[in-house]
Amino acid sequence: MKFGLIDNIFSLNSRQSNFL
Repeated sequence: MKFGLIDNIFSLNSRQSNFL
């Protein structure tokens, strides 16, 4: 569960970085 959350956060960060 925790791993999934970390993966989700990383995915969001990657998307934000790409957007910027």
